[in-house]
Amino acid sequence: MNLQKKNQKIKTKKSNSKKKKQIELNDNFNQENIFELEPMEIAKQLTIFEYDLFCEIGVSEFFNNAWYRTTKFEKSPNIVRIIDHFNSLSKFISTQIIQKQNLKERVKIVDSIIMTVTHLVEMRNFNTTVAFLAGLNSSSVYRLKRTFEKLSEKTMKKFEEIKEMFKADKAYSNLRFEMKKSQKPFIPYLGLFLTDLTFIHEGNPDSLNDLINFTKLRFEYNVLTEFYSGLDGNFDFIPIPQFQRILYLGLKGISERKQYDLSLKIEPRKR
Repeated sequence: MNLQKKNQKIKTKKSNSKKKKQIELNDNFNQENIFELEPMEIAKQLTIFEYDLFCEIGVSEFFNNAWYRTTKFEKSPNIVRIIDHFNSLSKFISTQIIQKQNLKERVKIVDSIIMTVTHLVEMRNFNTTVAFLAGLNSSSVYRLKRTFEKLSEKTMKKFEEIKEMFKADKAYSNLRFEMKKSQKPFIPYLGLFLTDLTFIHEGNPDSLNDLINFTKLRFEYNVLTEFYSGLDGNFDFIPIPQFQRILYLGLKGISERKQYDLSLKIEPRKR
């Protein structure tokens, strides 16, 4: 398989979805209104945005761990952009929860977030799912026992099942299994593949006895083939311009320190 051609094929496919009726939102729609939408629609919009980002990643962006070097913005611009979006999304999720000082409102938004996660899994958007779980498992949110106790048994059961699927044990063995059996397209968890490539790059020399280490190249090729194969296909969802613009401009959240201070305020430690 020619990875460069594979990547070009994906870029072409993503624009071939059929015309459907577009959802119109109020001009005043902003990031604070996102979880007022149906969880399925939120998941669709996030999947559209993320899929487009993933399809822009060139094969060369993965070479020599370029995404964390000083030249990362020149060598791996799209990988860096996805990482930044991932971190912003996680912070946004936890911020939206923490800013709800009323318990009933907080329970409502947590329920909406978990339902969105459920749809993200169904849509095979694994990268965004991990970002949501990171927000839900942040120190400021994780400690909100009163909030999670108010969620329905059905919601908590689903949440626990998803956490089990995405737990980091044994190098994300459950998630790896899920991706291997998934229908295409799916959006892989980028961090998993970057970790694999880092281990290969740092654990194997470029040359052996003054000869190119083809074993190392084959390992890298196999990882990248698996990554790009997941993107083969098309998500037939219709973008909402106002929503996509918010994602493009970047989601905003408050600092972890401020989040934790608010967390202690809305649910003080028991004395």
